[in-house]
Amino acid sequence: MAPIAEEIDNKFASYFSVILKYRRTYYLIVVTSVLCGLLFVNLAKKKYTATSTIFPTGQVSDIGMLAKVAGYMPVDFLNEGMIESSSFLFPDIIRSREVLVEVLTTPLEFHNGGQLVRLTPLEYFNGKMDDATILRFRKRIKIESSLRTGLITVKFTDKNPEFAAGVVNLLVDKLDEFNRTKRKFKAKENIEYIKGRLEDVRKELAQIEDTLTKALEQNRNYQTRGSPRIKMEIESLQREYQIKSSAYTMLAQQLEQENLRYRRDTPIVSILDRASPPTKPSFPRKRLLTLSILLVSLAVGTVVIFYRESTGRTGPPASSRLNIVSCVKEDIASLARFFKRRK
Repeated sequence: MAPIAEEIDNKFASYFSVILKYRRTYYLIVVTSVLCGLLFVNLAKKKYTATSTIFPTGQVSDIGMLAKVAGYMPVDFLNEGMIESSSFLFPDIIRSREVLVEVLTTPLEFHNGGQLVRLTPLEYFNGKMDDATILRFRKRIKIESSLRTGLITVKFTDKNPEFAAGVVNLLVDKLDEFNRTKRKFKAKENIEYIKGRLEDVRKELAQIEDTLTKALEQNRNYQTRGSPRIKMEIESLQREYQIKSSAYTMLAQQLEQENLRYRRDTPIVSILDRASPPTKPSFPRKRLLTLSILLVSLAVGTVVIFYRESTGRTGPPASSRLNIVSCVKEDIASLARFFKRRK
């Protein structure tokens, strides 16, 4: 183990010696990179990210579920309630062309250049309504969904914090408006379907009722004197009558619920945190960017000095790791002499 440890120690000493040998090149790379990074951080245009948190509301009715199972409702009938209560479709709805066009053409009030202005996002971007504009606008929208809680976070980034907050709130409002409009449209479709189905069941029920009445009038004592065939026919008519009667009652209840749904104007989207103009920029992140530049410059500096060493280029004599303090003192003294001569 001792020879291995000694070998590792010698290699570390040789590597450290190379770094000290080209330390001034190392200084130059690191300082230049950090200064350029700081310059970029302070000159880069600040961007602000506004955030809103929403939660979907709504639920599927028990009658609708039973009707779906019983086969009295169409396949799409249950989907409306499922859409109301599910957050999975909300991100796609927000990114849809229909919602984005509505947002791009809706005026917003915000301060721009110290003045209160009223502009649509399309006018703010100086764009025209085409696929390219919608695509660029869609890319600036970030949506995060939580499968555990169902919470949805909507984000938008822009150089103007008030405009960013206005766009986020507009997206949430248009999402709720879209769902409410869809709910009314779907409820209207369901009302028309249920009315038609209710009329069909009413006719079938009246026909069965008439047939059952005639059968009972003709066979008043069928339970004691009737033949087995007549008993089976009457019992079959009675079962069919009960089924149709239950279906008619269920459809009548569902029609009343859909009428209430159509007249209802309650929000589908519950806003937990409405977007407000952010005070701190989301870009550039000064600390993170400066630290990243420092680490990259250290890595680049290390690669450069070892490349110079491997190519056999001459440099100052290698220094031992034991005299690092004297090397630093020498560099500080040289820097002081340089600035003294400049004066």
